[in-house]
Amino acid sequence: METDEQKVMEARYVLPYNWFRLKSSRHWRQKNGIWTIAKELAGDINGKVVLDAGCGDGWYCAYMQESGSEVHGSDFSGKAISFAEIILPQVSFKVGSLLE
Repeated sequence: METDEQKVMEARYVLPYNWFRLKSSRHWRQKNGIWTIAKELAGDINGKVVLDAGCGDGWYCAYMQESGSEVHGSDFSGKAISFAEIILPQVSFKVGSLLE
């Protein structure tokens, strides 16, 4: 069951916004910084199976795949998953809620 916040987010999701950010943008630098920290915490993920829960349009999935892992992504947003499947056809995506 979608929450009200999820319904609002789904209605606003019209483009895979993460993929249109310039590397010089604050948004891109923040996401890249988060990835740098996550990579340090997770260690070597080469050859491992990784789940990106709440993957949105798959931005972090691309990084995980480039690191040599088998990536699976899940998000409540059907629109986000549709974008992710087009952008990263080699990654397995599924629409689903972590609340259920």
